[in-house]
Amino acid sequence: MDSFLREINSEAFKAWVLAQTSDDYELKLNPDNPNKITIDTIYAFGEIGFYSLDIIELSVVNKRDGSQEFYLHFQMNTMKHAIDLFNEMIECITGIGDHNATKVLLTCSGGLTTGYFCELLNKKIELFNFNYTFNALPYTKLSAEAKNYDVICLAPQIGYMRDEIAKKNRGKIVFTIPTAVFGKYNAAELISEIHFELENRKKEKEEAKRAITLKKYVEIEHQIMVISSVVHNDKAYIFCRIYDERNEIIFNKEIIKSKLALNDITDTIDMVLLDFPDIQMIGISMPGIINDGKLTLPSDGFNNTDIIGMLETKYQKKIVLSNDINSVAVGYYASQDKYKSLSFLYLAEGRYAGLGNIVNGQLLTGHKSLVGELKFLPYYTGEQLIELSKTKEGCLEIIAKYIITIMTMTGPEAIVINCELLHSVSEIKKEVAKYIEAEYIPDIVIVDDLDEYILLGQMILTVES
Repeated sequence: MDSFLREINSEAFKAWVLAQTSDDYELKLNPDNPNKITIDTIYAFGEIGFYSLDIIELSVVNKRDGSQEFYLHFQMNTMKHAIDLFNEMIECITGIGDHNATKVLLTCSGGLTTGYFCELLNKKIELFNFNYTFNALPYTKLSAEAKNYDVICLAPQIGYMRDEIAKKNRGKIVFTIPTAVFGKYNAAELISEIHFELENRKKEKEEAKRAITLKKYVEIEHQIMVISSVVHNDKAYIFCRIYDERNEIIFNKEIIKSKLALNDITDTIDMVLLDFPDIQMIGISMPGIINDGKLTLPSDGFNNTDIIGMLETKYQKKIVLSNDINSVAVGYYASQDKYKSLSFLYLAEGRYAGLGNIVNGQLLTGHKSLVGELKFLPYYTGEQLIELSKTKEGCLEIIAKYIITIMTMTGPEAIVINCELLHSVSEIKKEVAKYIEAEYIPDIVIVDDLDEYILLGQMILTVES
């Protein structure tokens, strides 16, 4: 599409958006910036920005904690494509409500004092611009109910158990309410303390996403673009990065959507090529079975789809397509120098597991690239696997059986695991020891974040292709 038609379509799309009305949100032109349209609800804030070269940016922020729920930018093409993205954005905005509140649990030995405090907190929170809900339970019920909360506040009398509780509930904020705050039932002070802890956690997560250092040199002749797509917690995340000839990152971008579509990949490539037109190689990491450049991922509408053929025809550049967990395994392997052989095992809540295997420095893919497609193992039906993956006990059972399978097939020195519900190496080894003597169990390593390993691994796979 030429620039003249793009400009006409951009103006038409802007006018169409401004004509939209709904009882679910307030949409208006930003009075301070005529190139921005705002969409506001009680729980979310959306913005549509119009920029030069007919670039359109869509974003949604959760008012609860300031987290980005939806983000993308694209160069205007067809009205249909733009309207589809707008509708997806609106679906995201209207889907953010009370169920997105930060859930705070107060607990003490009996539950009476925290119950009273909880009533005060639920009244006082109406004066704050925070979307928090409070509940109180006796400590005896904490083990069963903790998974349903984001923050756990301990009464001073059980504060000595803080470390033990935090260890069992890794990933959640656990802290002891100061005695002075608890004694006076100072609801405003505790709300401020919770907000402080949440902000600190957000900063810690950002700092943890620093680029991982390579333990081996990778020779890059020209700038390459690397894209990874990750489906997590009902969101599709697309990460785009450019590495230069010195292995340095010169561009980094994240896109957040409610579902994964090929148009999102092409929109990302289109945008990046506007600023980096000389890129000759593009590496893409996606979930699913990838065989001869074709992707099979029925849940997202890909059925033996010729991704490489489509993209190479469109861009006239070399495209390298890899399975996401294979990319993770390659990235993790390249970031360490302790193991020659390792396996990366991934299990997400409510989804199938994935596996990437490195043996003597080489990635195993096998016939039809089926190596690592654990869903075909005859241990569980698809429904059984998805249900088991929703509980800690179920994840332990699944992971243990998969570890035994991996040990007897490839015998890695280490098995690296990413599973949101499992954080204890000793618990995993104890479960595996039900099937095999402990002396045969390899090193177990737990990692909390995949993004950097995927991008690093896909860069290596692209360069080595």
